[in-house]
This record gives sequence, C-alpha cells and structure tokens, in this order.
Amino acid sequence: MTAPAVHGAAANREQSGLGVETEAVRAPAVKAEVEEKHGKKYTKFEATEYKTQMVAGTNYFVKICVDGGEYIHIRMYKTLPHAGEKLSLTSTTPGKTKEEEIVYFQ
Repeated sequence: MTAPAVHGAAANREQSGLGVETEAVRAPAVKAEVEEKHGKKYTKFEATEYKTQMVAGTNYFVKICVDGGEYIHIRMYKTLPHAGEKLSLTSTTPGKTKEEEIVYFQ
C-alpha cells in the first residue's frame, strides 16, 4: 500500500510497477536523452525503484539499472492535468549502486 503523498516531500521508496515511472522510462525518447547526457548507449535500461514528490505537478525520482550492474537515478517532472500532464526528463545522476537510496537531487 502506498503512503499518501505529502506536498513538497519525497514519498517512501516503492518497487517499480506499472506506473508512470516505468512507462516513461520505457519511452525511447527518455532513454535517448539520458544516453545523450551521459555520453554512452545503454542496452539495459530498467526501472527498479522510485519515489515521488508532489509539487505544482509531480517529480519522479527513478532508480534505473543499466549495463554492467551500474545504476543511475533520473528525475522526471509531470505537469498537472490542466497543463496537459506532460512528462519531461529534468536531470540524471550516474554512478549509483543498487543499495544506494534515492534522494532528492537537482
């Protein structure tokens, strides 16, 4: 069961499921943008965990397993319904581990 969202605070860690974090990560445009930012191509690109943060929309902090057992964290932002619920990649952090907790980052 997911805990209720608190505006401005990152919610508890969740195992990745069929939510927006997984659908967005599967989108070729998101993977391509991450690859461009990191300067490398990934054959493996799999969401494993995520956190959300309610703001004027929603921030999604997603842990992704990539090639060689490396992990990266990405942050995506989804606008509110009246703004079209657009989803965009806002930042990435490479060099993470499986055990490393997802924390807020710019």
